[in-house]
Amino acid sequence: MLCRPVTAEDIPAICAIPSTREELFYAFPAAQEFPLTPSTLEAAIAARSDSTVVEIAGRVAGFANFDKWGSQGCTMGNLMVDADYRRAGVAAFLIRHMVGVAYRQHGAQLLALSCFNHNTAGLYLYHSLGFRLTGMEPRQDHRQQPAMLLNFLLDNRAAVV
Repeated sequence: MLCRPVTAEDIPAICAIPSTREELFYAFPAAQEFPLTPSTLEAAIAARSDSTVVEIAGRVAGFANFDKWGSQGCTMGNLMVDADYRRAGVAAFLIRHMVGVAYRQHGAQLLALSCFNHNTAGLYLYHSLGFRLTGMEPRQDHRQQPAMLLNFLLDNRAAVV
């Protein structure tokens, strides 16, 4: 596994990662269309920082970026892992990489991320990596049903990832 900056050639593979509307909602709640379109992804990449892919044997296995970044803190978003690589450590590898980018390149003191309550795998992962719950926000999911957005922080002084 290796992490590297996203390239234009990665766009089709990243757009194909979310295989259901629900998966797209978890990774990219602002996306208005399913499947994820190249133009929507390209706009997000342009507006965000440190868009990164995990590559395995020449194949895009995961993607993430920061929607906020700087010395006060970074907020990770658009985290997604291809179904063929789930439960294989790709998400943890990518998150650890992004933690390093936040702390070393941006001098961030905190790394924030959010996860919807229905995303049990994500909740388990963030807990296992030392993120602590800091708040909840009522939202609606992709079906316009009630959902809760859970907010997490990882303090670089306590980070063990």
